[in-house]
Amino acid sequence: MADVRGPAGGSYARDEAPATSWRRRLRLIGPGLIVAATGVGAGDMVTSLAAGTEFGTILIWAIFLGAILKFALTEGLTRWYMATNTTVLDGWHSMGWWATGYFMIYLALVTFFFGAAAPSAAALAVTAMFPGVLPLWVWAVLHAVVFGFVICFIGRYRVFERVMEVFVGIMFVTVVGLAVLLAPSLGELAMGTLVPRIPAGSLPYALAVIGGVGGTFTLVSYTYWVRERGWRRPSWLPMMRTDLGVGYIVTGLFMVAMLVIGGRSFCSSAARASTAKLDSSRSRTP
Repeated sequence: MADVRGPAGGSYARDEAPATSWRRRLRLIGPGLIVAATGVGAGDMVTSLAAGTEFGTILIWAIFLGAILKFALTEGLTRWYMATNTTVLDGWHSMGWWATGYFMIYLALVTFFFGAAAPSAAALAVTAMFPGVLPLWVWAVLHAVVFGFVICFIGRYRVFERVMEVFVGIMFVTVVGLAVLLAPSLGELAMGTLVPRIPAGSLPYALAVIGGVGGTFTLVSYTYWVRERGWRRPSWLPMMRTDLGVGYIVTGLFMVAMLVIGGRSFCSSAARASTAKLDSSRSRTP
């Protein structure tokens, strides 16, 4: 909960003039891409994939609603930081010990469960790509201890941002590229976006998708990432909003792509079930 008015780590210029042109704003985008890389975790991608598998592309509207809500919340927190020169953690601490204690309990629980789930999910993916190379638990240790610890040990925001940009590029090519190759129906995508529908049994999936867009720690962390970039004054608000908007657009694209992939699996499963039912009825026909 340190005061943000002191010098921050990293090597970005601190007295840099705010970006005024769209071209320069796009060149300075960085923290928003970290939002896209860290805000769509393994659980969020599985949630959107499961929602697509169960209900197709009907719940696309939930992704856009979640992105709009998370953008508004994150923008408000960052605007408050730029106006007061204090982070949201300082704000909670100023409310009293009960607020700090509640957050610490929440942080301990979420960190424990997420810290166990995220490396395991990443290890499962690597094991599937490189079967037999290393045991599952070794890949999990490598992700949690080696890869994560090295980034934290280096402690330089510029390195962290560059690594996240590479991961965003890989995710975009693989996830969004696969969704495009599956050739989804543009009419169904438009219908799922413009006409909100909640079929029977889809409410838990819709709430999970809305809550999963952008994550939770991302909302708090964004103010620190902005600080490391040197965006500390209200004059940087237009740049921050552009950066954050790009981040949540990319986040929404990732989750829509997973929904499309799940929807295609839903269509394939339904087609196989229909074929099996037809074959079964034919076999019983004398």
